[in-house]
Amino acid sequence: MKSKFSLINIIILIFLMGSISLNIYFLHNISRPIISNKIKKNDSISSKLISMMVETGAGKYEEKSDDSWEMDKYTFNATLSGCENGSIISYDEENKKIEVKAKGSDRCYAYFSQLKLNTYLQSLYSQDGTNNLYYHDKIGNYTNSNLEAGDFSYRYSGSSESVKNYVCLDGVTETGKCQNENDLYRIIGLFKNDQSEYETKLIKYDYATTTELGDNTTAHGGSYKENYPFDYSNYKGNNISKLAAYFWNNSTNTNIWSESNLNKINLNTFYYKYLIDKIPSLKIVNHLWRVGPGSYTDIETGNAQKAYDNEIGDQRVKVGDMFCYKNYDTTAAVACTASDLEDNQYIGLIYTSDYFYAANPQYWNLPGWENNNNAYNKAANDNWAYMGMYEWTILPARSNTNQVYVISGSGTIWSYNESLAIVHSNSLAIRPCFYLSDSTKVIKGNGTKENPYRLSF
Repeated sequence: MKSKFSLINIIILIFLMGSISLNIYFLHNISRPIISNKIKKNDSISSKLISMMVETGAGKYEEKSDDSWEMDKYTFNATLSGCENGSIISYDEENKKIEVKAKGSDRCYAYFSQLKLNTYLQSLYSQDGTNNLYYHDKIGNYTNSNLEAGDFSYRYSGSSESVKNYVCLDGVTETGKCQNENDLYRIIGLFKNDQSEYETKLIKYDYATTTELGDNTTAHGGSYKENYPFDYSNYKGNNISKLAAYFWNNSTNTNIWSESNLNKINLNTFYYKYLIDKIPSLKIVNHLWRVGPGSYTDIETGNAQKAYDNEIGDQRVKVGDMFCYKNYDTTAAVACTASDLEDNQYIGLIYTSDYFYAANPQYWNLPGWENNNNAYNKAANDNWAYMGMYEWTILPARSNTNQVYVISGSGTIWSYNESLAIVHSNSLAIRPCFYLSDSTKVIKGNGTKENPYRLSF
């Protein structure tokens, strides 16, 4: 009787397998796959119905049966997924489960591909403010939403403690704390290129050292001057003894970025090589940096939107609308050329509008300086991009041909009539910025300083 009962059960099981859907569910609280179903093909053979195939980089896949991969960083690849004997496999994205419509005894393969970094970051956004992300489409229902940039970017805004936008670029992919804070970066946001693809813009978390930017020996002809020479009582990092300071432009004493040795040598020769030597597969975009000069009324007495419009938006200075001084000759002005106001390079510096918008939106209506009255130093502790030292931005001043805009140690933004902003007479701290290719992928991390995002290229 015992063997007859077992045979009947086997027959019923085979019959039912032709019509039922078998589900592998995922635990939502940890986003890990749980493979628990076992399918008996016959009395002597037992195997898993589904093999989980996970991309490990460069289109290579490995079978995973543990929780070492983070499900939310991957996307189901329907093209590669399939079954050996005709069963149909699919993925329910909303409920996070794999479904198999079985056609008898079978073995199926569920392929999961690495998710693009820009796609993953967009998935963190559901409405303005979710995960400190704001979509700048000029539509919003929050304080100062009318001051959005209108460039359809996704930008992080808020305090350093609340914004989870850290990335570790140390060349390894292990989850956990970045072993060296010099390899930490923060995501400014996602910005569309000319092909309407989103590129991810990063800024170095802490200020750069001579190891990364070089000095007068290692980066001969560059703009290195000395260790950071000014007050650092507001400094938020842990690397003060190694921080270096550089002239913005010591080659021609003008605020033309394409002529700057900081730009040409320290950033786009020495620093770029430093990054590529560390991570050869790193895909940094050769970006068109718009460096049309900013006006006092838009930057220092304006607000976030005016700064953006003046700097890189519709109101920026165009070629032919301005004159430039060159080669130390401050008496003979010539018409600015495209290379004076735009520069194609891999590495740049922060825009003033990036800094404005990094603050909590409640401060977007404040001016950058305005005699320090209601200025951006009030937003400093609610702005993740503020690091507490004098640093250069990429924006030249329109009113003074040898001055550029700086972020001050108190968090304000200014250039007007300040000797510290003169391109060749003072050296300030540097935080390099660059754009990562649309093809960059994310594989691990939650964006905190203790567990930053790890990338695959």
